[in-house]
Amino acid sequence: MIMKLMSNNQIMKASFKYTLVILTAIVSVISCKKAEENKSLARFACKIMTKVNDSAWEAGDSVGISGISGNRTYSNLCYTTPEGSSEDFSPTGEAIYYLDSDPVTFTAYYPWKAELIENQQFGFSVKKQSEMKAFDFLWAEAVGKKEDTNPVSFIFSHKMSQLVITIKGVNGAEYDLVSRTVCGLSGISTEGSFDRQTGKVSTAEAPSETLIFINNTEKPEYNTSVIKENKKDNSISYTTILLPQEFSEANPMTFQVDVPIFQDGTPVHYNVPIDLSQIQGNDGKNALQGVYQYDIILKISNKSVTTTVTDIIPWIDSEESSTEATM
Repeated sequence: MIMKLMSNNQIMKASFKYTLVILTAIVSVISCKKAEENKSLARFACKIMTKVNDSAWEAGDSVGISGISGNRTYSNLCYTTPEGSSEDFSPTGEAIYYLDSDPVTFTAYYPWKAELIENQQFGFSVKKQSEMKAFDFLWAEAVGKKEDTNPVSFIFSHKMSQLVITIKGVNGAEYDLVSRTVCGLSGISTEGSFDRQTGKVSTAEAPSETLIFINNTEKPEYNTSVIKENKKDNSISYTTILLPQEFSEANPMTFQVDVPIFQDGTPVHYNVPIDLSQIQGNDGKNALQGVYQYDIILKISNKSVTTTVTDIIPWIDSEESSTEATM
């Protein structure tokens, strides 16, 4: 066997290539180390005006935060407030860092859903009003950068519609009758989707559903869990969270009311349609709009049911009084 010996020139070339590889590796390590040293932890303050129950965070409330920093995409990272008393949220796992000095646009939503780690949209139903916290969607967007000394400040706004229905006894209708009245809505959409990146809520089907959420004995999980009794005023208020949606004159949102007038409990059924375009502040739209709370009063007597609607208000803490308009 004849072996070819390498020339001095070939040896020098091979040695140069080897040295170049080593130097490249060293430079890469140094660059990574510098990038690691230059990164800065992003901090987040999450502020809310109201949630379905109150205007404060509860222990364990979690939000999902997304953003792109440098060459790194952070998607739906879970941040939480362990005690519920602070607006400063901490990561439950991986944390978000600024990797360079460029501003970063962050989005955040509540409540955090594990399903949205891989997906941008989340499908949901509002039928189980007893679990309305699961679809009390809040969303916010904010910009932060490495040089900021204060945390990125998210100010969340509601993406769903809140409907507060007060059943009030009049003309001799006693509190016992009020407390046993069955009530729901027909002609509404109950299935929808939420987009964590844009905060958009969409309905999944045309309005058609009937949802009984007050004194539903067949499906008690559909009953709202947010109830305020006022025996002195002979009334009870029920809070619901619904999908933003539009209605038409031919297919309005309609209250289905069963009043147990007779002593044996036999109810009298009433259909009470309502045109939301007549409500002052609803921009002339026959629709439930996101970010708004609608206060509606159902006055029941032993002979009839009438509807009274107050002006809508932004779904935030408000001291504004509202004017009633009988429908």
